[in-house]
Amino acid sequence: MRQLSVTTRRTPDLTRAPIAGIGRRILAFAIDGLAIVFVYVLAFVLGAAITGSAASALASTIAVVLLIGYLLVSAATLGVAGRTFGASVLRLAVVDAKSRAPIGFTRSLLRGIVLGPGLVTWLGALLLLISAVGLDRSGQRRGWHDRIARTIVLDGRVSTG
Repeated sequence: MRQLSVTTRRTPDLTRAPIAGIGRRILAFAIDGLAIVFVYVLAFVLGAAITGSAASALASTIAVVLLIGYLLVSAATLGVAGRTFGASVLRLAVVDAKSRAPIGFTRSLLRGIVLGPGLVTWLGALLLLISAVGLDRSGQRRGWHDRIARTIVLDGRVSTG
């Protein structure tokens, strides 16, 4: 009799993962920012195509609704899997600072509320991330958004053990 073997993708053992470097965190943030801009522009163009006018309120509303949807999905994936799009690309993981477990949707949303305004002003976001280097004496490179949500960012490029 022939047996089927099922291979499953193993997730990295984050209990041994090192703290992520600030450069990789900034790059992941930039990738997330570009993804958000892409979703917004795409939604706006589709809304304008549907309504026939780029200046229409409906086109703007469609873009904003899709953008909010994207942000909520990002918060959910960060809470459950510890990753945003940018973090996935660079294999970073946001986890609880003590247990290294997923942080859940509520803490992910809180972290995003603190970090989110930086998407509007990139300088503000960079200052939050840079604060992880200059102001965190624990060596965990935690910015204000990490401290408030009680999270750390790990480099997930480790063996699956």
